[in-house]
Amino acid sequence: MNKFISLLAASFVATAISTGAATAHSELKSSIPAAGSSVESPKSLELTFSDSVNLRFSNVTLTNSGAVEGKIGEPAISEDGHTLVIPVSGPLSAGKYVVNWNALSQDGHKVKGEFSFAVE
Repeated sequence: MNKFISLLAASFVATAISTGAATAHSELKSSIPAAGSSVESPKSLELTFSDSVNLRFSNVTLTNSGAVEGKIGEPAISEDGHTLVIPVSGPLSAGKYVVNWNALSQDGHKVKGEFSFAVE
């Protein structure tokens, strides 16, 4: 009986762990420029997620402190599907910029967030 209970408990723990991993939403792991950084005008923005995201249902906007949208191109996705690459059309003026993003993660859930960086 103890063997059965131990096996049942181990099975429950394994199921809980695998279910948790399967339902975890993608999160922003890193960005270029990095959040809170001060950089020269970037040629592109890169947002790397913990899991792959669907390019078709992902969006990125860039605004400066005056709420003026920065000129960015259409996002592209890396081969592994984890990184959105957004070209910046021309140099950005000095100041603070906010990147707002939303993406459809592999598990079908929308994720969103924002971060800021400064251009020197």
